[in-house]
Amino acid sequence: MFWIWCGLILYALFLAPGKVFTTDPIVQNLLIGNFAEVDPLVVTVFNFLGLFPLLFASLLTPVERGNPPYGHLF
Repeated sequence: MFWIWCGLILYALFLAPGKVFTTDPIVQNLLIGNFAEVDPLVVTVFNFLGLFPLLFASLLTPVERGNPPYGHLF
């Protein structure tokens, strides 16, 4: 799974159509935090990219229902 993610990241950085990320002004402004120069919708999607892994992790983390741990001691 790790190698799949690495491959997708490398594809997105170097092989995807469009401008290279080092010369793209939108990506440069997002990475340096100059959000006033970028369309607000692009900034929203960029920020959601950080929230989705947290959401997926919370959904995939098993939740133990029932008695709390060490509940039999009290």
